[in-house]
Parts: sequence; C-alpha cells; structure tokens
Amino acid sequence: MKISNYANFSDASWETYVTTKSWQLLPGDGTKTVYINFRDEAGANSSTSDSIILDTTLPKPSLTINEGASVTNNATVTLSITASGATYMKIDNDTNFANMTTWIPKANSYIFTIPNTDGVHTVYLKVKDDAGNTKITSNSIILDTTPPSDLSISINNGATYTNNRTVTLTLSASGGPTYNWLSNDGSTWTRYQYSTTQTWTLPEGDGLKTVYYKASDSLGNNATAVTATITLDTLPPSPVTLLSPSSGATVSTQTPTFSWSDPNSNTKQFKIEILQSGSVTQSSYLNSSTTTYTAETLAEGSYSWRVTVYDMANNSATTSQRSFTVSVIGLATPSPSFPADGAHVNDETPRIQWSQVSGAGITYEYRYGDSATNLTNSGSTSNLYVELSNNYTHGDTIYWQVRSRNATTQSNYSTIRSFTIDTQPPILHSIQINNGASYTTSRSVTLILNATGANWMKLSENENFTDTNWIAYSTTYTFTLSSGDGEKTIYFIAKDNTVENANVNNTALTASITLDTQAPYASNPIPNNGATITTTNPGIQLTYGDNGTGIKSVYILVDNVNVTSNATISDTKVSYTLSSASTGTHTVNVTIHDNAGHTTYYNWSFTITTSGGGEQTGGGETTPPPPIVDNPPVISNISHNPPTVTNKDTVTIKATVIDDNEIESVDLYWDDGTLHSKQMTLEEESTYYATIGPFTSGTTVTYYITATDNAP
Repeated sequence: MKISNYANFSDASWETYVTTKSWQLLPGDGTKTVYINFRDEAGANSSTSDSIILDTTLPKPSLTINEGASVTNNATVTLSITASGATYMKIDNDTNFANMTTWIPKANSYIFTIPNTDGVHTVYLKVKDDAGNTKITSNSIILDTTPPSDLSISINNGATYTNNRTVTLTLSASGGPTYNWLSNDGSTWTRYQYSTTQTWTLPEGDGLKTVYYKASDSLGNNATAVTATITLDTLPPSPVTLLSPSSGATVSTQTPTFSWSDPNSNTKQFKIEILQSGSVTQSSYLNSSTTTYTAETLAEGSYSWRVTVYDMANNSATTSQRSFTVSVIGLATPSPSFPADGAHVNDETPRIQWSQVSGAGITYEYRYGDSATNLTNSGSTSNLYVELSNNYTHGDTIYWQVRSRNATTQSNYSTIRSFTIDTQPPILHSIQINNGASYTTSRSVTLILNATGANWMKLSENENFTDTNWIAYSTTYTFTLSSGDGEKTIYFIAKDNTVENANVNNTALTASITLDTQAPYASNPIPNNGATITTTNPGIQLTYGDNGTGIKSVYILVDNVNVTSNATISDTKVSYTLSSASTGTHTVNVTIHDNAGHTTYYNWSFTITTSGGGEQTGGGETTPPPPIVDNPPVISNISHNPPTVTNKDTVTIKATVIDDNEIESVDLYWDDGTLHSKQMTLEEESTYYATIGPFTSGTTVTYYITATDNAP
C-alpha cells in the first residue's frame, strides 16, 4: 500500500499492508485529506481517501461582568462571553474550577453568583472546542452591599411645634452616603444629593407629622429609615380678653396693674405692650401662667395697651388697643426713660434720664447704689438727666430711681431700674461647620456657633467682611458657601447690644470645610483612545485628580481583567505595563472614587498591530508612512466667569485647545502677587477649565494658559 497527503502520491512509496498506522497530517489548521492506494500480488490496485478537520488552536475568549461595571451591590451578576470556536465552557470563582467540574454548552450570556461577601471577586472562564483545545480568562468585580450607617434626623433643630409646612431638616449619615431619601409616609420617597441640611415640605393639615429619612450610596445600598416628628399647628389662638383697666379709664396711680383672661389651653407666652402716641413705651414677655402685669412708673398722660398671646407653634393673636389715662392727684413722679431696665451700657460714667413733671420750681432727686436695697448715693438737679461719676468698671450693676420736688412737697420715688456697665466685647468660643465634618457635597451648610455676650454676628468667607451685614446672633445658622470645589473657610465675629456704642470682637474665629460637588476628573490616557501602536509591551497610564476631598481609591481593568494590585497608583495617576500583549484591540476601564462618594468611570481602547506601519501596494512595494505633522497647540476662546469678580467669587477660567496630535497637558498660571499654577481639566471635546479664588478685594489677578502636545 501507499499513503500520502497528496492525491498524486508524490511523496509516497510502497509498503507492506497493515490495518492501522500512525500518520502525520500536513501542518496548519483546516480540512486535511489522506490518500491511500492498495495493490495485490497480481499487480491490480485501487485508491480511496478520507478527510478530517485539524484544529490545534482556540482564540482567547473574553469575559465581561455586568456590561463592564467595576462595582455591584448584587452577588448575582450577568456574564457576557465571547469565545470563537468554543463549544463548551466552565465558570467558577475558583481557579481550579472545583465548583464546576462538568463542562456545559458554551453560551453568550450566563447568570452567575459570586460569593456574597463584600470585596473584590474574580470570575474565571474556561472554554473548550470539539478538538479538546482549551483557553482560560478571567474578570473581576467589586461587591459592595454595605449601606450607609449612623443615620440621624431632626426637624427645625429639634423643635416640638411649627406653624409652617416648610421645615429645615438636619441630616447625617456615615459610610459614604451619596443620596438622601425623604418621605412623609415611608412609602413614597424623594431623592436628593446627600447634604446635612434639607428644606422639606410637610403634608397639609394640622397635627403630628412624621418625616422618614434614609440614605443610599452610589450603588443603591439603602440604609434602614429613621424618623423624626413635629406637630404642625397653623391656626392662631383666640385673643385674650382684656379686663383691667377698662377702656377709657382714668387711673390715679403711675404704676397701674393690667389683667386679662386667656381662653386657650396651648399657650406658650404673653406679650403686653403699653403705648403712647403710637410708640411702645413699655413691653414685657410673661409666661403662660401669668395674666397680670404691673407697669413701671408711667408719666401722666394718655396711653393704650394690648396683649398678644402665642401658642406652642408661635402662632399669635393680638387684642385691639384699649385706652387709659394716668392722672395723678398732687405732684407726679417722673418716669425713668434711659437706660432701659436691664440694659448694658458701654460707659463708665453712665447717664440716667427721666420724664419731665409739670409745675413750677420742679427739681429732681435721684438715688442709686449697687442693689435695690442699697441706694446710698443721691443727688438733686433741675435737669432731666445726670451723669454718674463713681469710677464704675466692667460688670458693675447700678440700681436707681428718681422723684420730683417743688417748694412744698415731693412725689413718690419711681420704680427702681437697673443697668450693667459693659465695656468688654463678646467672647467667641467656637464655630463648627456641619458638626465638624471635613467635607460637604452641598454648598448649604449648618454652622454651630458659641459666643458669650453676643447679640449680633457677621459670617463671611472674606476675612475683611466686605459687603457683609450684621445679623442677629444665633447658635445655629444656615450658610451658603461660595461656588467652586475646594477648601472653604468661614470667619466669625460678634458684637453686643450695649448702648453708648456696642462692643465688637473683631478677632475672628474660623472653621474650614472642603466643598466637593463634582466627581474626580480624568484625562490624558496613554495610549490615546483609538490609537494604533506596534509595541506588545505598552505602558498604560491615566492622569486624574479631584478639586474637592481628594482621591480615595482607584481600580483598573485591562481587557476586563482586574490588574489593580499590579498597577502603580498615586494621587494623580495610575500606570500599568501590559506584557506580551496579543495583537488586536485592548480595552482599559478605570474607576476613580473620591472621599465624598463621587465616582468617575473612564474607558478607552487602543489597537496593537505588528505591521510595519506602511500600506502594501499592488506592485509589492511599501508606501512610506505620511510625515508627522507637528504644529504647536492652538489656544483660543479664553474666558473667565463671572465677568465681574467680587471677593466672594470662585472664578472659572475656560479655553479651547486644539492640536494636530494629542494634547498632553494644559496648565493655568495666575499671579495675585504670587505666581501659582495648576493643571486644567478637560470638560468636553476641546474645552479645558480650572477654578481659582476667591481673592481679597482690590487684588489684581493676571493669568495665562500653556498647552503641550505629545508629538515627538
């Protein structure tokens, strides 16, 4: 017999017939035919052949988890499989495929469950063709099922009642919250970007209201809801009934007693006001159990009075004014008019003053001391005021009263008033932003302030407090930070309510917080997106940064394989060398998390080819590659916003940068007395931006932009 790989048996010779024989097929995968010719002893012969497919190679498969996602909060994932030529597969989270020992038919999609523990999980895919060739690949994904924790909520700083459906919620959560979820019923939820304060609208109708709060991270892990309650009361109370003095009454005492009755059961307090010629001369707040008030000494004349009742939600009702007249038999008592009772006075030689009493030859006798029962100092004057020069110092309290005298008699002394010498400014103890948080994702923050002796305050991001007005001192205050991510510093000063010039503490306290409203930025991938390169050991790199809280973690996948542990990662870039890479297209997926919970996904691809770079012509000659064009980058459309800059503004500078090669870096330089620089961020297409400021009023800032391409 003769056996050959060729139909003409050109390479064959006769050999003894056997029933089995080992044979070497021609090299190269594909259909192979073996020819055989038989001959008997008489010399007669016949031929036949048979064919078989030789398959010694199997292309490397690819495996994608959840369409290329780097993180999931569900252990059940969807695998996308590409495996040309394969007919069977095994899938496992064990490198030895100990959990799937039997081959299953190859599928393009497969539902797989990774171990239900948080962290990085790798899925391994092994494929096999009909010839028994096998290939293995893998991909990784992070499982994160832990929701935010330590949730808290309060309404209107813990108030029990409100008369307004619009309330302010104070919220907090730890563990990387991305969103706040709020509800009035625990079933219908509204989502907001995570912030420690949020304006919220209660449902209509008076009564007890419950607000539900939960937080979620960027993956949708939801924390268990917590609640806070408040009573909504929008109805005013009924006005009180004025009893005495009656309308139009004339009283002979200069310290009349006023009384009223209250029909309400939910009263918080009363306010009584005594008016003369439309102006309030005396007023006082009284608790809910007090329905009488004895006036300080009133001068003779016509007056009116009214009472306002407040319920627990601060709804109020005020009576109409009721008139009365003070008319004294005999010599009237002067009415003290300055300082107000209980006032603080920034004067060590304070002035006291009273009303005029009509009559001939009137003089005024005053007495004062360090307590209501020790008015040991005295004097007399025909004026309506006197300055006390007793070497008073800060903290001294002075009690005083006055009476009138004529040639024949004197009046009763007036009601005793007191005031305190106050020559020292308020003491500033502390300022906190969002309970001492290091960062915020919202420009609206809550300040917690602590000062002794303060009645007014100024808050500003400008240490000179330019264009900032005094506002009433409060231990909490909602403050809006200037725009633009980065560190924000708030300055706090205060003054008191002393008369004769307020005391001001201009030594500011400060607190700082980092505003982070944007995800990290990323740019300048190497190799460039869509690039074609010839090296099979390419260096992969991506530059990134964050204008807010900074980079927390970075993950890099190359061809759907997690190579983070083998990459070099810093605060500004990640780099990795792909060794012995195959020709074809390669994909890179980088996931960047900042400390505020924002995430940026940056994906690109490049192609490796072994061609010489020229184009083969029909005649077998190679066309030389086109020359490399190397013009410098072109910078245009430079702008800054806002156009008119105040000392509160963060300035955004933008420019368009184009180049016939790839842009490697764009840098902003600015001079405000000191030269600074920072890398600009690619916003879209060819637009780059950077933020600077705020700057002190009067500062002149000059700036310019440079750009570098990657041409050789």
